[in-house]
Amino acid sequence: MWLDLRPLRLELRRIPQRLPEHYLQPLWDLGAPAILRRALSRFASITVTQAATGLSLARAAAVLDVPPGWGYAARHAVRGWAERHDRRADLEAALSAVIDRLTADPPEADYRARRQALADWLIPPETWTSVTVPLQAKQLARNRLLTTDWGPDKHRATSLVLWAVMTRGDYLTAPLFRAATTPADRPFVRVVHRLMFYLDKPQRAGRGGHVFDLLDAFADLRTETEHAIDTGSAAPRDVTDARTRPRTGATAPGPGA
Repeated sequence: MWLDLRPLRLELRRIPQRLPEHYLQPLWDLGAPAILRRALSRFASITVTQAATGLSLARAAAVLDVPPGWGYAARHAVRGWAERHDRRADLEAALSAVIDRLTADPPEADYRARRQALADWLIPPETWTSVTVPLQAKQLARNRLLTTDWGPDKHRATSLVLWAVMTRGDYLTAPLFRAATTPADRPFVRVVHRLMFYLDKPQRAGRGGHVFDLLDAFADLRTETEHAIDTGSAAPRDVTDARTRPRTGATAPGPGA
C-alpha cells in the first residue's frame, strides 16, 4: 500500500462504498479542494478495506463492488494532490484517524448484504403512488407553476437515491444507474444527477429541498427494508423480489409482506 497504516479489525461487510461523514471528518479537515471530495471518499473506503484485509487496491475495490479502474483513479487524484502540496504525512495521519474511529465505533449495518439485496430494487409501484400523490399536492401548494414529472423516470431515480442512502453507496456504481445506457435513459439519468447533487449539498436552499421531502416520505419503507436485510428476517433476494414483482392476483404479497 502507498501509505503506511495500521491494520483495521473490521468485518468487510461493515464497510460501505462511502463511509459515513463522522468517520471521514479527519479527511475533510485537510482542506483539500471540493472537487477532490468524491475521490477522497472513494479512496478512504478502499484504503480501509486494504487495511482490514491486506488486499491489493484492485481486489479491495472489487470487494466494495467498485470498478478497480475507479479505485486507481481516486488514488491517483489523492496522491497527486498530497505530493504537490507536501501533505503525504497529513493524509496518512488523517486516514489513521479514520481507522481509529472505525475501530472505536464500528458500523453496525451489513452494507454488503444491502448492496446485494437492493441491486435490482425499485420502490413498489403501489407504494410509489400512495406516497407521491400527497407530495405532488404539497409541491403545487408551494408553487402552482411547477411541472414536475412524477412518471417512471422519477420513480426509478428516487429508488436509486434510496439505494444510495440505504447502502451508503456511490450512486455512479449502482446497477440501476450503470444499466442506463440508451438514449431513452437520458431523462432518468438527468433526474438522478439532479437529486444526488442536492442530496450531497444539503446546505443549498431552493429546489434542493425536494429530495429531502422524498426521503422523509419514504422513511418507513427505508427503515423496514434496512431492518429486513440487516436482521435476516427476509433473505436479501426475497426483499428485492417482493418489492419489484408486480401484483398478479389477490394472493400476491403486498408491500409489507
